Amino acid sequence: WLNLGLAVLGLFYLAFGLFYLWTGKVVNHLGVDFRTFRASAEIAWKYGFGAIYDPAKQDEFQKPWYDQGIFGTGFDSYDYAPTYYLPAFALLFLPLLLFDPRTSFYLWTGLNVLLLVLYLWRFRRALQDHLDWGILSRMVLSVPVFTTLLAGQVNVLLLICMGEFILALRKGRDFSGGLWLAGLLLKWQVLVLFLPGLLLGRRFRTLAGFALAAFLILALSVVLVGPEGLLAVGNLYLKASFGENRTINPQLMMNWRSLAANLGRVLPDVLAWAPAVIGMAATAIAALALWMRRPEASSPAFGFVLLGTYAATCATSWHMPVSYTHLTLPTIYSV
Repeated sequence: WLNLGLAVLGLFYLAFGLFYLWTGKVVNHLGVDFRTFRASAEIAWKYGFGAIYDPAKQDEFQKPWYDQGIFGTGFDSYDYAPTYYLPAFALLFLPLLLFDPRTSFYLWTGLNVLLLVLYLWRFRRALQDHLDWGILSRMVLSVPVFTTLLAGQVNVLLLICMGEFILALRKGRDFSGGLWLAGLLLKWQVLVLFLPGLLLGRRFRTLAGFALAAFLILALSVVLVGPEGLLAVGNLYLKASFGENRTINPQLMMNWRSLAANLGRVLPDVLAWAPAVIGMAATAIAALALWMRRPEASSPAFGFVLLGTYAATCATSWHMPVSYTHLTLPTIYSV
């Protein structure tokens, strides 16, 4: 019955995706993330990398796509989608220019599916086949994986970095693990508990590897946009924190902020935020306490530490959509 249920779920995902492709309602709704990737590539090529953080430039490219229906007609009213990634990571979007916008979205989605399947196969082999394909298929058919692919997100790259971080630590290669962990700077909010956790766990070589890779990423970003460009990125973070763009949707997230946002519709702000703030603090403390035991990285107990830390990160981080939870796949496997 479980296998039958998984088959039905898989068919539903397929039908749902084909419906959006057939009706043309792709990028302006669920694929909004890809829209900004494509726009950022065109902006960087035409105006330079610093311009991708200019809302007017993003709107200049994204609004015509919406008006002309190149990606289809969106369900929601139009609003441009900002790019929040460091300039060094924006380099990843330049190959999208090799194809027209619609084709690049299809190819991007197909590439992410391929990378996801190949990497999970590689991760399974690295664990000496301790995981059967039943577990693998159930995880791949989870809602976060589906929403990541349909939205055209970059979360598969985060999953690979998380998986390699885990495998490196299991082999005692802490410095190498830190290098891979720096890849999570692509969406740095997923690191808010991992870095202090590593410090409490006295994994200084891992932190050294992370510091080196983070320095190189920031240095490349400065070369691309200069210090002023990095300040522009920080300004975008501040605006996003206060919900100035409708594409943020904090009420749809899975964190304590979402609870406060929804309670705020019926309660005063003080009453809405009180349980959220208490929940954030308690969740963070509970997660960091896991690191005080300092288990061996090769033991299942360390997998529980990583899984608990990332689960707590999802709850406490200010920006945490549901699609980010598929990063837990490697941590679940390692347990």
